[in-house]
Amino acid sequence: MNESNPKSWWVVLGALLGLTVGNGPIMQFTFGVLIQPLSEAFGADRGTVSTALLAGLVATGLATPLMGRLMDRYGVRRVARPGHGLDRLAGHLACNAGADVWPDRSVCRWPDAHALQQGDRRPV
Repeated sequence: MNESNPKSWWVVLGALLGLTVGNGPIMQFTFGVLIQPLSEAFGADRGTVSTALLAGLVATGLATPLMGRLMDRYGVRRVARPGHGLDRLAGHLACNAGADVWPDRSVCRWPDAHALQQGDRRPV
């Protein structure tokens, strides 16, 4: 009979947290509630907003096996670091795309990198 390792429950807790706040629940389960506010905010019809969800779900489905294989081969950190940089770049590009694309520009307040390097920790 195998004894359970108490530290393995942290893995279960981490997986539960990741599945709760991860990409799937946010994109799939809340979409029906958010489709009308999204279509009003972006001035698009429901079909266009639904197509954006479809594109996100297809991209996730195609990228997940590839990312899993890369993480198995190279490790999580070596794969996640470039991904984090690409995510920051995509957010920066989205914020600078123009007010007609990004209705709430308050999310686009980026900290001044030079000020942060100098130790200035004022709120953005």
